[in-house]
Amino acid sequence: MGREDEMRLLLNRWQRAFEGRGQLALVIGEPGIGKSRLVEEFRGRIRDNPHLWVECAGDQFSQNTPFQAVTQILNQGLGWRGDESPEERISQLERNLELAGLKLGEAVPLIAEMLGLPLPDKYPSLVFAPDQRRRRLLANLTAWVLNAARVQPLVTVIEDLHWIDPSTLELAHMLVEQAATAPLMLLYTARPEFRTSWPMRAHHAQLTLSRLNDRDTREMVARIVTHTALAQDVIDTVVKRTDGVPLFAEELTRLLLGGDGRSVTREIPATLRDSLTARLDHLGPAKEVAQVGAVIGREFSFELLQAVGAMDEMGLQSALDKLVQSSSMRAASLRKPPISSSTH
Repeated sequence: MGREDEMRLLLNRWQRAFEGRGQLALVIGEPGIGKSRLVEEFRGRIRDNPHLWVECAGDQFSQNTPFQAVTQILNQGLGWRGDESPEERISQLERNLELAGLKLGEAVPLIAEMLGLPLPDKYPSLVFAPDQRRRRLLANLTAWVLNAARVQPLVTVIEDLHWIDPSTLELAHMLVEQAATAPLMLLYTARPEFRTSWPMRAHHAQLTLSRLNDRDTREMVARIVTHTALAQDVIDTVVKRTDGVPLFAEELTRLLLGGDGRSVTREIPATLRDSLTARLDHLGPAKEVAQVGAVIGREFSFELLQAVGAMDEMGLQSALDKLVQSSSMRAASLRKPPISSSTH
């Protein structure tokens, strides 16, 4: 809602990237303002254009883990399911690097070490000083992305730059500097406190998302409630309390739908955190599943959740269904598809 200008800009930049003129779009906004929602909508708009889509996100608790976000992208790009042997993973890595035109003698040892894979004996040890090793790793990763884009247009999404580890941030900077001549669109998101380390150029765009106006907030609430009627004074309270923050408006509306509408008006949460907590408290056994998933991380498989939890398969599936129905949680987040399934 209310993002028509921003979407037009992204689609315009995508067209340029698709034609071989690489682009950067940096989306800035406060928490809950709709950065991820804009990215998701943009992905849907370009679905019919042949391209590859890879994404990763910064994590508040992994800011000191080198290349944490890069590992997310490589796991997608290599299509790893989690049950491959180290030998299988090395073989897949070799095939992908060879297709990208990289020199295996240098690229495989550097990237395998980053991924924690044992190096086959056929590769001699690289004699690099630590700083030189890091520079060569960054250079190989950058070349891998750029060469992949030249095979098929590529969208690389990095969300939450404010939480990205320094090594991944340096790679993001190198891609910004070298993207102009490749069919590559870099789509980054960050909170307002993030400061870029690169100068703005003609092929760069920065979008700052503002809060929704009252009209758009009301329309958003109307779309969420669909066939359920909320009293006008309840809607007015939602609009006033959420102050144009889309995620807060969405979560608060869903919370009200879970009650009888009017009686919970007196207890409307004051913040987004309070709203989310209140909705979790209404989930019963599904709350425990949400808590276990949150401990595991952003992505997890059904099998992993079942292994560490106390529910049987039927109970777990029922809890997951309830979570998906009661929130904006995407079912796809239970298991990220390999990059091949994002190829159109």
